[in-house]
Amino acid sequence: MAVGRAKAVLTVGSGDDAVAAITEIIAVAVPPAEPNMFRFRGTSRFDDATAAHYESVLAPIFRTIAKQLRIPVPSFELSVSNAEIAAMQDRTITVVGYSADLPVFLACISAMLGILIEEPLLATGHIGSRGGNIQMVSNLPAKLRAACGSPEVEAFVYPGIVTEDASLTEITPEEVTAATDAIRSAEDHLFLHAARDLDDLLRAAFSDYSLILSSLKHGYFDFEHTVSADVPGLCTLTKSIEGRFWITLRNAFRDGETNVIKELLEARTRFHLHQRRYCPDFGRRLFELLAALPPVTRNTRVPFPLLPNSLLASLIKLVGPNGVTDVRYLLDAVAGDRFSTAEIFPHNEVTPSTRSTASERLDAILGEIDVDYLWRKIGRSYDEARQTFHSDQIIAESTSNCIEVVGAFLNHTRLYTDTGVREIGRDAVLAEAVSVLGESFARLGGINSAYAEARTATRGGLRFVLNTVVDHMKLREMEKHINYVFAAGLSQLKVEEQVEVIAEFIQRLQPLLPEGTITGRPSDYVENARELIQVFARASSQVKQLVRAM
Repeated sequence: MAVGRAKAVLTVGSGDDAVAAITEIIAVAVPPAEPNMFRFRGTSRFDDATAAHYESVLAPIFRTIAKQLRIPVPSFELSVSNAEIAAMQDRTITVVGYSADLPVFLACISAMLGILIEEPLLATGHIGSRGGNIQMVSNLPAKLRAACGSPEVEAFVYPGIVTEDASLTEITPEEVTAATDAIRSAEDHLFLHAARDLDDLLRAAFSDYSLILSSLKHGYFDFEHTVSADVPGLCTLTKSIEGRFWITLRNAFRDGETNVIKELLEARTRFHLHQRRYCPDFGRRLFELLAALPPVTRNTRVPFPLLPNSLLASLIKLVGPNGVTDVRYLLDAVAGDRFSTAEIFPHNEVTPSTRSTASERLDAILGEIDVDYLWRKIGRSYDEARQTFHSDQIIAESTSNCIEVVGAFLNHTRLYTDTGVREIGRDAVLAEAVSVLGESFARLGGINSAYAEARTATRGGLRFVLNTVVDHMKLREMEKHINYVFAAGLSQLKVEEQVEVIAEFIQRLQPLLPEGTITGRPSDYVENARELIQVFARASSQVKQLVRAM
């Protein structure tokens, strides 16, 4: 039997003489029993009118939620932990009225879905209808005073006080003013949440982590588009749950919350095992999330491996032929592999930073910035993308048409490059097209020159524009790679290690230059090491190309 608990505040007396005390509603989810959903246990009593209200308003809400989530409809045994308030009255208390509606709802939903309430939260309010609207209750100032004075309460949920609230017709203007003043006074002591409906209440009471975990364990993680948006509370339970999963996991990685990371990933894996289907792009998204972390965070706060081998093996069995690439991402992400700078040196046995000699470090750098290697790694994909982008259109009808063609080409290019196909909106693609056009034609008269060429075709029209764009994109990506190579392979070395690499470079270069050209010490060239090595690499490539052409 699942148990849910929610703090409540009940009052004795009324008006200025009202005294409030913190208590707790306890709900136990039990197999359904007709005709009523609610049964009452313990020494406390619930007034007949209050019990009838629970059956007529709360019970239909719970039945609808359970039906939409495709989980069993339970009954609930309610009781009140009433030691403090019973002592005030010196007798067994009777719950009268509707101010305990919110804690009763929270305790029941907690028991039904196995979600833990944020411990320091207290709620009061009247659920006025099956639509889940939350209405005003009496004695709010006394309840706020009790909450402020309790070390066990840090957050307080109260009805959103609005003029159109029908319940205000039963509460005097003086009470409304007193309640408003009490709320303002409590702002310095409590986290206050004004709840107008059950979705507001659930968002205040439960963390995204708890809601996501419940959706995975109960199987409604992917129900967002199958449930009715009109059911009170379902929006918070099911909407955008996939996105919330990744945000919560990202925050857990950042903060090093090992238990949260493990529970989320293991629950997600078991959910897919139960569904007997693999989630497309799951491995890629997990890998990208980890790759975006600062290395020190990833290395010290993320508990690799992320999944037990048994769960991982079972998950991989669900993968079809189209998911093989994603499995590679998944394996690397789970193991914590291939995030380091080693990955920019895939054709070398080890990275420059771990090389034992300056000669090997220099070889690794020269290999990475070699023109032939850069074309194989980067340029070939862009050339293939350009060659396979077939279009008979040479002249653009307008500037906007030119931008649309370039935008389509950018999307096409992603099919051939490491960036892959991204979910990107039309406006974002067109904005990127404008940016790339401006960069590509920066030395050819600017973006207006690109538009003019596309419309007049003096040098080939759109074909010339696209050729210029793809050449710029190749050079841009190559430059990024070169920057990374020097940062990982040279800049991160100690000064004395950098000097050793330069000394090795000078030793190779000296026989190719006239005697006396190099007169300084290796340490004199450290500041300009990148420029020297790049020029040497380009010259070597040109010599190779010349020899091949002979």
